[in-house]
Amino acid sequence: MNDNLDYNSEFISQLAEASPTPGGGGAAGMAGMLAAALARMVAGLSLGRRKYEAHHPELGEILKQAEQIQADFEQSIQDDAHVYKRVITVLSHQNDKNEKATTQAIEDALIGAAQVPLGVIQLSGQLVELAERLIEIGLEHARADAAAAIFLAQGVCRTSLINIKANMREVTDAKLKTSWVNKATRIVKKVNETADRVEEKLSAELSMPRSDSRQKRRRRKRS
Repeated sequence: MNDNLDYNSEFISQLAEASPTPGGGGAAGMAGMLAAALARMVAGLSLGRRKYEAHHPELGEILKQAEQIQADFEQSIQDDAHVYKRVITVLSHQNDKNEKATTQAIEDALIGAAQVPLGVIQLSGQLVELAERLIEIGLEHARADAAAAIFLAQGVCRTSLINIKANMREVTDAKLKTSWVNKATRIVKKVNETADRVEEKLSAELSMPRSDSRQKRRRRKRS
């Protein structure tokens, strides 16, 4: 256990500055990293227990996937800052003589800026599926941590959906705009449903005394 935690204070300090980057997209990426790290923790704790030995192969695969998702979230922070800086640069040249080329450049930049949060939403959807599975097969005492991963990812999804809509607002390609917003909305809806289901299930179980909860699980196993 490390008692000298950094908490990534450098990123938080940068986020608090009066500067457009990092912004909401970067914060979403950081929250996604935290969610993925929680999933890794639960999978790792479960792998160390004989009680969950039957699920070790699946837990190992979940751990591997969560590691990759965390790395992808981290990359999204850099990508988000890069594409937004590109938008700012292109917008600063709106008064150039070649209006048609400038308009196309702005559209391309906005589409690029929307593509990053779309990818973040897809990562969040994948992570939520892993975390829900961890609640089913992972360490019982860490179920709340797996649920926390889901709730964090839910916030990431909602933040990213707003960012997609904001970036696509001025895009003239209506077909692309509708396709991306609908794709993102479907994932967010599924994540919201999972979060509600998990919250209802765990709230009911955790409100019972431990002895009652164990008896209930034994009855489920026998039936």
